[in-house]
Amino acid sequence: MALTSYVGRNDVTMQQTLAAAADLGLRHKLRSSDIVFSLKLAILTIGSVVGGYLASRHNTAFIVLGILLLGLWQAHAVELQHQVLHGLGYRNARLNHMVGVVLGLPMLVSYSGYRASHLRHHRLLGTPENKEFFDYGDQYGGKPLTIYQVALRLLMLQHYVNFASSLLTALRNKPFEGESRTTSDRMRNEYLLMLAAICALILVGVFLHEWRPFLIWAASFVLVATPVHALIEMPEHYLCDMTTTDVFANTRSIKSNLFLTWFTNGNNYHVEHHLAPGLPMEALPDLFEQNEGKHLYVETTYREFFHACG
Repeated sequence: MALTSYVGRNDVTMQQTLAAAADLGLRHKLRSSDIVFSLKLAILTIGSVVGGYLASRHNTAFIVLGILLLGLWQAHAVELQHQVLHGLGYRNARLNHMVGVVLGLPMLVSYSGYRASHLRHHRLLGTPENKEFFDYGDQYGGKPLTIYQVALRLLMLQHYVNFASSLLTALRNKPFEGESRTTSDRMRNEYLLMLAAICALILVGVFLHEWRPFLIWAASFVLVATPVHALIEMPEHYLCDMTTTDVFANTRSIKSNLFLTWFTNGNNYHVEHHLAPGLPMEALPDLFEQNEGKHLYVETTYREFFHACG
């Protein structure tokens, strides 16, 4: 089966994607590995513990380094959350859901809300109905990239607005617009869980007079995780042709290096992810090689992409 048969078929089911990928010679990589994903989570956990330990020290250099590490791990966690929302973390759907909820907590990302929105994005990419979970203002580069636009994108202010609005919806026990009853119920529980986590950190400060946990989380989230996440997502469709459903035209891939491929969890191979959303992240580099010469938007490094934007 030719790769071009995927073009314009963003509503392809996972079963169809897996079958097609098998025809491309990737049969041995069709199934996600519980062991591989567990290793990813182990690295995330160990790294977060190290970051937390450093941030809790009374040395300024250690505190700054710890906050930086925690923010980077939070951004990485959302990339792992993206993997599980596609059912590519564990083979058990319930376990995927539980892990996905936890992965989104530090950056206040509802797993169920992100999942519903993101799967719609896959179906509607290249159409007027397309909308993404994270709103960066000038989403796809329709305006000149001014300092204001850069700041708006990196600060992700709309994410906080959306969180506050969604939390209010959850507290009022109202359904989330455009979502099914099941998804709304899950989103409500997740936003209330986020509120409980924030309140717990505040209570530690009030009653134990220890504000460092709250301040460390807030600083790592706002100052590091959000801008890093924005930078990870920016190349996906930025300055691409969003008037077509041709994935080779509306999406970008960046070959990058092994470290950034790991850190972004394969998000750099974004054309390939949209071509075969049911294909494990570890198989995307192979699909990228088979696609060479077909991309309209492809860079060798992230530096090359951001230099072109400037």
